[in-house]
Amino acid sequence: MTVIEIRPHRWGWKVFEAQGVESVFPGKRQAMSYAEGRAWFRLGEIRIFDSRGNLEDCAVARKNDAKSLDATSSPADNPSRNYL
Repeated sequence: MTVIEIRPHRWGWKVFEAQGVESVFPGKRQAMSYAEGRAWFRLGEIRIFDSRGNLEDCAVARKNDAKSLDATSSPADNPSRNYL
């Protein structure tokens, strides 16, 4: 299972996929779109953290599922919701 993390960074938002695979984007939406693209053909999760390191949102990635990521709700609101 692949886990992709999106965290605030001093230059924007960092998408951490694996050691050495850390892209930085100026906007949160850009980081989320990049993570969606990277998770498109994989099983796993996209985790979005706030500046304090708290989990803000978690998206379950399923192979070839075309739903888009919605970062407006929290995992506590609906833990079984699939975003990708």
